[in-house]
Amino acid sequence: MAGRKKIRGFSRHLRRHQRWARQLSTPDFSHLAAYHYDHQKLGLNLWFGHEKPPLVIRRVWVAYLLALHSYWQQELQARHPQHYLAIWLFEPDFGHSQLVAGVGERLDYYENTFARANQPLPLPATYASLPGAADLEWTCQVHLEGFDPEDFKNSRRLSAKKHKLYQAPGCEEMVLVELGHVWVGRAR
Repeated sequence: MAGRKKIRGFSRHLRRHQRWARQLSTPDFSHLAAYHYDHQKLGLNLWFGHEKPPLVIRRVWVAYLLALHSYWQQELQARHPQHYLAIWLFEPDFGHSQLVAGVGERLDYYENTFARANQPLPLPATYASLPGAADLEWTCQVHLEGFDPEDFKNSRRLSAKKHKLYQAPGCEEMVLVELGHVWVGRAR
């Protein structure tokens, strides 16, 4: 991208991300038992906001999520045959991408977290070519987030995006803003 500052010590940063991505964690079964969910976020603090990490780093982390999904699938299947396990790849807010697991009362909640996209988009080719991506079923969904009408009105960034008013029963009115897409990858 023209005008984008070069990252000093990029090779060092890339090696550090590759080293972090080799450390697969197990699901926190005590948290899963108490709260019916667990997740593994990427921790991309530098790029968590509105800027995406370079493609090579995004591919490292998507490969990590794919490997982690396979590992968690085996762990969860043994203890919780009825579970929700999915990779959520956010675009353009890649820093929000994560692996999510849910059991019990969270099953229905996670099944209905995102709205279906009007036009289904395939998983971007940069990720679809990674090992393990073809083993999952990917659906493109809309990433909607609710904002207070006053906050929405005062934000040029939000008001430029596709939005609509929404009021849930027994709740105050909010503005739902379409922030982008989420590719949800689940076992077939």
